[in-house]
Amino acid sequence: MHEFILFDIFQDELERENARLPHEDKSIPSQHGLLNTLWDIWRARRGGKHALTTRREHRLANLIAFARARSPFYQNLYRQLPAGIHEIQELPPVSKPDLMESFDDWVTDPKVTKTGVDAFVTDTDLVGNYYLDQYALWTTSGTTGEPGVFVHDGDALNIYAALGLLRGINAWMTKGNLWAFLRRDVRVAIVIATGGHWASDAVKELVRGLHPSISDRIHTYSVLTPLHQMVKSLNDYQPTILIGYPTALTLLANQQVVGGLKISPLLVVTAAEWLTPGARDQIAGAFDCLVRETYAATEFMGIAYSCDHGRLHVNSDWVILEPVNEAYQPVPPGQPSQTALLTNLANRVQP
Repeated sequence: MHEFILFDIFQDELERENARLPHEDKSIPSQHGLLNTLWDIWRARRGGKHALTTRREHRLANLIAFARARSPFYQNLYRQLPAGIHEIQELPPVSKPDLMESFDDWVTDPKVTKTGVDAFVTDTDLVGNYYLDQYALWTTSGTTGEPGVFVHDGDALNIYAALGLLRGINAWMTKGNLWAFLRRDVRVAIVIATGGHWASDAVKELVRGLHPSISDRIHTYSVLTPLHQMVKSLNDYQPTILIGYPTALTLLANQQVVGGLKISPLLVVTAAEWLTPGARDQIAGAFDCLVRETYAATEFMGIAYSCDHGRLHVNSDWVILEPVNEAYQPVPPGQPSQTALLTNLANRVQP
């Protein structure tokens, strides 16, 4: 029954958020309102593997057809392929450098241009604002080469939010910690890299912009903040949810153990780095609370969320994650991959 608790609590706020979201250009028609998406995601989980697979196959077929119709890049790439392809293995993989090089031909909205997005991301005052008053725009760090610039439409944002609510936060809730949250209020502390159009920082600013009334309950701490300053600020703030990189949270866990940090979060969520079993135990032991992990990327927020057993579960109805070898061929379960291919089934402005 608790699976509907947060849905009931946030329903009015979600409806108000939908009203505040920018109106999408009808050149890319909206398909998924937030409340409808929440309902579909809940039903998909209840329907098991068949429901997830059916949705994934249907969405992939629709995305391929849309890309072939609206993206000059894919029109050229798929020109020799037969119509009606439904299996993703039949499609040639594309790389981030290839997509960035053909940016203007890749996107399906001609108003979105490489010149425009480059100008947008150079202005840090625009972090958390909508590009063209319509799209979220996030950048990668460029640690694996050229930085990527990814544009997300309103439907995609609704889907990321719904996945995070239902398969993240709501799935981690029990009646006990829910009542604890209600007694202590929700105060979120996020320890991340700040000052750029990176997804984590931009999403946080976007949420604060959409919900001014809760902006004082979301505090951000740069990972470059001197540790003693961060400890003092966290002690003053007393967050009930602590989010950050495992390496940063491990440092804070050490401070908690030695007595410098004195906070009592109800939930700790890690992101951006692998949470090792040792780090999980260290963080959980120091803060005596739930520790959960997220797997996300600038290309798709909320690829997977962890369960009670520490396993990450891919949201396979909305994202396809393929572990592959050097030749981009699938590797069998249990065999380490060279890399992974990701297909975002939610975002149509940048298929």
